[in-house]
Amino acid sequence: MNNTIQSKTWKISICITAALFILSLIAAYILFNFLDSSATFENKTVNLGGAAAGFVIIFWLLRNTFFKIDTNNLAGQSKDEQIHQLELKIKDLVAAKLDNFIVPENYTAEISNEFKFGFCYPKDWNFNKFPQQTFYGAAIDSAPDTEQAFHRNINIVISDISHVEEDLTSLYDNGYNSLLAFLPNPTPISIEDCLLNGLPAKKYRVNYVNNEGLALTLYQILIADKNKTNLYAISFTVSQANFENSKSLFDNMLSTLRV
Repeated sequence: MNNTIQSKTWKISICITAALFILSLIAAYILFNFLDSSATFENKTVNLGGAAAGFVIIFWLLRNTFFKIDTNNLAGQSKDEQIHQLELKIKDLVAAKLDNFIVPENYTAEISNEFKFGFCYPKDWNFNKFPQQTFYGAAIDSAPDTEQAFHRNINIVISDISHVEEDLTSLYDNGYNSLLAFLPNPTPISIEDCLLNGLPAKKYRVNYVNNEGLALTLYQILIADKNKTNLYAISFTVSQANFENSKSLFDNMLSTLRV
């Protein structure tokens, strides 16, 4: 990644310098051919006069002014703002490495540099990261379900499987069985093997009643990255009454996932 950043920075600097060079030539040409200006540039090793001196002076002024403005913009930001800007740039670089990662209209991207994945959720949802490292975070619908005052949400849990010897089928089956053991009063509805962006995955739907007596549906997919480094459990929870109206939304969010 460092090589990529250095290469892009170098290309940007070359483009800026070339643009300033051309502008300086044009300005010197106008000053010394049409306005009969004169100039002298001297230092310990160089002594220039006429248009050449004018070009050097204009180029030096333009270059110093441009980079001074750029530096002042950065200096004018607080440390938190500078860190935020750097984080955004890192996210852009990570997103560029994710295969065909596109942010749909009215969606917001969540991109992880640490876990090298990205997905999108609706703009009117709120995303919160969990303090635990492997429990990555959750996007929560800002508007509650009209019937049960339950907020639809999507959770991302990440497990390190780099040292696990089990094959993916066993990993997915164990994940599904662990979920059934964890949920109160689970009722399996469907389970299927599928492909998500060319990667093998397992998707299932389970109904359950939580401790507050709400009838909920958990719609989950388990997927490992192509290097079998991380296992991602993406869980969508919604009231049972609202599942059919919400299923396509979850599928749309899943379609943006890149690992």
